[in-house]
Amino acid sequence: MNKLFVLRYSQITRSNTTKTMIAFAQETGIIQAVFSARAIAVEAREPAGAIYLFKTGKITGEEFAGMMNSVAGTNLSVELIKKCWNEMCTITEDTHKYLNELADLQRSHNFNIHVIGNTNRWHVDYINAQGLPITYSHTFSCNAGRLNPDPNLSSWSDFDVIDLRNDSDVLSSIKQACGEVVPPKSHIKCVMM
Repeated sequence: MNKLFVLRYSQITRSNTTKTMIAFAQETGIIQAVFSARAIAVEAREPAGAIYLFKTGKITGEEFAGMMNSVAGTNLSVELIKKCWNEMCTITEDTHKYLNELADLQRSHNFNIHVIGNTNRWHVDYINAQGLPITYSHTFSCNAGRLNPDPNLSSWSDFDVIDLRNDSDVLSSIKQACGEVVPPKSHIKCVMM
């Protein structure tokens, strides 16, 4: 039976929300951005919040930018907000290496990947433009109209479904599930003097 690994979008893109907060801080001034971070976090959880609405595809990028300006007390352009927002998806050489290793594993062990994610059109378009199109089957919140889109995994009865959405070392877990021996990670302690 073929294996199907279920991953979070952030495990594929290696996104980092701190980069977005830093970008906003650099554009707006550190004090304002720090105070805005708390309001923005609320926006992500509230069903009427800008981030929630954007991630669920209920508002456009322009509407999102307007709401974010209102929440943060700024008057940034849509393009600047988009640039800052996409900072969390910055593609590095490590990202390319990681995705190449994942692709090599997929080819050598013949398994499937399904990506599930709370994301928005800006991020999907940005990742595709960076040369990393998401070619795996996927369920994104911006297309599903709800956060934490969860396809019915039991409907994939033709596969051995392995849910790795809460796994911090996806590559090692996939290797182990495919029968490879994975050496334990060494733990190096750093002593500050």
